[in-house]
Amino acid sequence: FSAEYGDRLTGVFTLKTSDPRTDGVHGSVGVSAMNARATMQGGFAGGKGGWLVSARPGYLDVALKFTEIADSIQPRYYDVFAKAQYDLPRGGRIAMHVLRAGDSFRFLKKDEPNIFSSYGSSYGWLTWDNEMVGGRLRMQTVMSAGALAWQRHGENYSTAGAQTAEIDDSRSLDRVGVRQDWTFDATPRLMFKWGVDAKRETAAYDYYRLLGARQADGTRAGRNDSVSTQVAPRADKLAL
Repeated sequence: FSAEYGDRLTGVFTLKTSDPRTDGVHGSVGVSAMNARATMQGGFAGGKGGWLVSARPGYLDVALKFTEIADSIQPRYYDVFAKAQYDLPRGGRIAMHVLRAGDSFRFLKKDEPNIFSSYGSSYGWLTWDNEMVGGRLRMQTVMSAGALAWQRHGENYSTAGAQTAEIDDSRSLDRVGVRQDWTFDATPRLMFKWGVDAKRETAAYDYYRLLGARQADGTRAGRNDSVSTQVAPRADKLAL
């Protein structure tokens, strides 16, 4: 792949947000067996600007209650997206985007391991697109920030009520970055591309595992095997 995709080797997957309708306010609502969704969009500043808001909650745990599954499975998820854009007087466009998504899961069953988990991700990015030299020279600038968090907890108990295993896993990743890409159509057969991409990433890992018996009063009985890890790596990246 070309240089703007970095060190990707196997594949590149890109996404583009939808442009909102600016001819008035429009909305849609949908309901299915597992989730519901709602979208609103409209325009402002005489059609030069537009906005869009979309939300989707999931209720898979409610759908499972109508099946023959007797386990205490409770999966939930949701996502919310918002976008606002404005066409500049001399050409070009600026746009703001926000995306939040999360899910949680719980599994409880007697004489089997219990599992609790939650995942969350938040993203925000500001874009500026512009064209010059009759549209032959194009520029895009993106400032972005993202925060991801994972929480997992698992435990297992023996038939006598003693805890035989426990796992706690907490992870997080925060990223801020700025990127600028240029494209110039020199001739119908020759195009130049160049740009710069800078990122700062920080992560945190807190992992704990205990294999062995723990009595109801919290004391450990017999032989135990435990692992505890806490690391916080950081990375600064610059690409040209």
